Amino acid sequence: MAHAQSSLVSSTAKYARRLLHVVLYGTAMGTIALTSNVVQVVTLLLYPFSRRAVARINAKICEVIWRTIDFAMERHNKAQITFSGDITSIPVNEQPVLLSPNPKLNAIESAIVISNHCAAMDWALINAVAMRRGMLAHCKYFVKASMQWVPFFGPGMRLAGFPYLSRNWAADNKKIEAVFHVLKSDKLPCWLISFLEGTRITPKKLAESQAFSRSKNLPVFENVMYPRKKGFVATLQALRDSHVRYVYDVTLAYLHVPSGQVNAQYPDLLVIHTDDLSKEWAFHVHVDRIAIEDIPVEDEAVGKWIEERWKVKDQRLAAYKANWPKIGKDGVYSLPFY
Repeated sequence: MAHAQSSLVSSTAKYARRLLHVVLYGTAMGTIALTSNVVQVVTLLLYPFSRRAVARINAKICEVIWRTIDFAMERHNKAQITFSGDITSIPVNEQPVLLSPNPKLNAIESAIVISNHCAAMDWALINAVAMRRGMLAHCKYFVKASMQWVPFFGPGMRLAGFPYLSRNWAADNKKIEAVFHVLKSDKLPCWLISFLEGTRITPKKLAESQAFSRSKNLPVFENVMYPRKKGFVATLQALRDSHVRYVYDVTLAYLHVPSGQVNAQYPDLLVIHTDDLSKEWAFHVHVDRIAIEDIPVEDEAVGKWIEERWKVKDQRLAAYKANWPKIGKDGVYSLPFY
């Protein structure tokens, strides 16, 4: 009886703390987002005179919001993130966000970023890499059209130049071309981020993807879904002659510590913002940095290249399921938060 009462008290206290965190954190983020929206709308008055100035202000707003979220996740809630691959080969950006580029500092390396899609918080792990390379202000995600209705954040992402997609390729292609035109003509620094699977993986969606692959005589993957290639091919070809010189191929992995399962269950957005993550979760991010000039030119060959990247990704995740990445083994390392 005493044990049951103790458990009830402990559980009640946990949920009370979570509720308090939700209220305080939600209020803070809502205030930041609303203030940001007001600033974004006002700065539209500058657009006819200086698109670059508006882009820099929006980039700074994004940096503040992303950094606040990452601080809560990594510092306050103790997310344990490890890394591997070519992240340390990506030059750290030291250019000011709000000012014109300083010629005495290294030029910013812009890239197309592609990733498997596991959970609602995937963007937070990619942002963790961007923050460590000084690129947090310049992350732009391809966003589902439904996200535009999320209060504050939806309009904010649209004003910041995030491309919204609706699965209607004819309509989406025009939107993408408009975004690319501004990026290229103004040479805006960017990590242009896309989840090529188009949706978060679930057992049902994975089975559907596997059935589709079998019906089309395509590779059948066990740990990722077959990628949707058309959007990436269009993106790559549109930016091939621009200041965007690299593709970063990202693989995301989640370990549920109590069960030992990898990419089988995931923390939701409420958990990453309110709970001590170190007790139940570990996260790993692998990045391959590939020069665009080393990627085939023809559309069909680019599609095959993506398919090969997904084969590698599938094998990598299988290896993580057998042996979770540990610092000091197989090129796994940590990177400080800053």
